Amino acid sequence: MDSLEQEALLSNYKELTGLDSAGRVRLVRDLSDGRLKVLKRLSLFELGVYEFLLANPGPNRSRVLELIPLDDELYVIEEYVSGKTLRAQLKEEGAMSEEQALRYLEHICNALRPLHAHSTPIVHRDLKPENIVITPGGEAILVDFNSAKHTNQTRGRDTTLLGTPGYAAPEQYGFRASGPEADIYAVGVLLHEMLTGKMPDEQRYDGPLKLILARCLNLEPALRYQSVDALLDEVRQVAVGKREPDHGARRTGRASGNTSVKGFRSWLPPGMRGRNPLLIILSLLGYILFFMLAADFIAFADGDPTLVAAGIILFTALLVMILWAGDYRGIPRRLTGHTRLGSHPLLRAFSGALIIALIAFVLFIIVGFAFA
Repeated sequence: MDSLEQEALLSNYKELTGLDSAGRVRLVRDLSDGRLKVLKRLSLFELGVYEFLLANPGPNRSRVLELIPLDDELYVIEEYVSGKTLRAQLKEEGAMSEEQALRYLEHICNALRPLHAHSTPIVHRDLKPENIVITPGGEAILVDFNSAKHTNQTRGRDTTLLGTPGYAAPEQYGFRASGPEADIYAVGVLLHEMLTGKMPDEQRYDGPLKLILARCLNLEPALRYQSVDALLDEVRQVAVGKREPDHGARRTGRASGNTSVKGFRSWLPPGMRGRNPLLIILSLLGYILFFMLAADFIAFADGDPTLVAAGIILFTALLVMILWAGDYRGIPRRLTGHTRLGSHPLLRAFSGALIIALIAFVLFIIVGFAFA
């Protein structure tokens, strides 16, 4: 098909109004049948994904009707879905009932299931309330696949960083290749927002689904649910009161960006908050050794102000580093943000190093004045 034929195909659609500020998504009328449709002009896309969507219409997602490649861009014609976005509903009504949230959750999972089940799984990578339309009949429809891609297990990390902060999984920031687990993470954020009206780092959810949310939001992809069916099965069993989830959420001790360990144990240092006796003993010995080394260093200083000051700065900075790396009481993640510097261990370590450097500088000034 040459460019004249492609332009002729585009001329069959009359533009009515723009649907985005950039002018790349437009509401159009198909002159051949008079129906409203959506035309998208994409410059960054994976053609194989849209070819799959065109050939395989699925439940709870807008149907791709035509693909028109032209001048290194792709024009996508999709059906127009009438309704309001999930974002608009959350703004108008706030948190919804568990029953309603779980109904929408099932619809979203229905849309993702065929994509994840493909021989080379397709990952949406941009699940958010703006990309979900709630129809007048109360059905949730996924309408945007501009960031979707096939999973590439041989690639060490994503080469194009796409996604929306707050919903994008940590691995989407370039640390490894995104798989279906990245969508599971975003589904967890969506469920949390539907149940509370807030993002996970804004408000903690303490309802019956908290352990399920914790597993969805685990920073490690391998510890999340590995399929939408596994997630839905767990949700259904908890919703009808059959049992509590027994999953990685208990082992990780994180739920919605906060520690799920409560009471006295939540104040214990990293390594001693769990229930593994061997880990607790080894951690205790490590802390004893740490403070013995600090005491020996001070004794070695023999009152030398410079050495004493250096020892105080060094061991205080090391202690802060240990607490920071262990996400003590969730403080590092709250200070640095749930999805950026505080969301991935390497980024958290980097932000921690900056904070430790600042602490060391302040201690240097204070100790310098004390021993002057």
